[in-house]
Amino acid sequence: RQLVISKGELARSAIINADFGRQNTRLGRENADLASDNTRLLAVNAGLKATNAKLKEDNEKLLSDNSLIKMQYTAANNAYNGLLDETRKEKEEQSDLKSEIGNLKIVRDNLTQERDYVNSQLVGNRRDFLRAYTTLLQARFNLRADTELARRTLDAHLSPKAAREEVMALLKEASNRARRYGAVVGENGRTVAIVSKRVVTPASDQMANEDDSIGGLVDAVAGSNTPVVVVARTINNSVANEQVLMELTPYSSTTVFKQGELVATRTIDSRQPMDQMITSVIEFLKQDVRNAAIKSGTVPQISAETGDLEVGMIDTPEMVSLVDRIRRTGGTVQLTAVANDTIMSGDLLTFGQSRGGAKPHNLRFDLKRVTGRTARANGPSTG
Repeated sequence: RQLVISKGELARSAIINADFGRQNTRLGRENADLASDNTRLLAVNAGLKATNAKLKEDNEKLLSDNSLIKMQYTAANNAYNGLLDETRKEKEEQSDLKSEIGNLKIVRDNLTQERDYVNSQLVGNRRDFLRAYTTLLQARFNLRADTELARRTLDAHLSPKAAREEVMALLKEASNRARRYGAVVGENGRTVAIVSKRVVTPASDQMANEDDSIGGLVDAVAGSNTPVVVVARTINNSVANEQVLMELTPYSSTTVFKQGELVATRTIDSRQPMDQMITSVIEFLKQDVRNAAIKSGTVPQISAETGDLEVGMIDTPEMVSLVDRIRRTGGTVQLTAVANDTIMSGDLLTFGQSRGGAKPHNLRFDLKRVTGRTARANGPSTG
């Protein structure tokens, strides 16, 4: 019996022990949940602390804004009171204005009389203007606006004295050329005068005369690390027997073409009629060569006769010789313009057949007869 009783107690103990095991497992899960809740609550608490600090900061800002608003209100109230005072003053001034109206009517009558006098003067001035305009229409036109009168390349690192001498030499060249077109000498002893201009700076507003322009240009180019091209151009259209207004414009001198560099090329049919071949050569010079030079940086000049952009001139003997060379080459000829020397942006193109000779040229023409295969590769002739 005792053994049976012990076995029963042991069975009950096992049941109780299993129950305790289940309770222990449940309590372990609850403990883990509580630990997780505790971690979450700590994070929430930290967030609430940050929110509380932010609210305190916002509260302090609102208090500061409130003080500012009070100050602004006080200032606005004072301004309002000031406006009331000004309104009272304006009402007092209105009575004074009424008395001044009578005086203004008197002034108006006087101004009306002066207006009538000015109108009578304008009638005379208009008559003089029409007379001058008619004279201008009948005068002999000699120079277009933007016509280049002279250009000069100033070397790098010039002293102010040397730079001024170069500028004055350029003015002399421009004056001599303008004289050939019928310009007359003015008060400065030249047939050209640099136009006066208005110079506005943060510190002053004044007119710059010819001496000021020369001095400013000398200061700009003296000691320059690179050569500078200075071009003298007319400002407006000019007629004979008057001084020409002009301006000096500086440009940085850069290399446009290196020696031996190809400038432009075109194929020309030497079997076409002479006038058509001449036209083809002229188009090559005025279109291909000129456009290539301007695109590469050559400073063009304005023709005094036509107003066209020019980068150089070809003499009639050189033109005739070139056309004759094309004719003697025969067939389809590839005409190529090649730099004979290093050409700078301020250099105008001089055309020739070969390097050297009595007259130096910075551009030469090379001719090559094009075979059928080469012609097909290069495409149709443009001549």
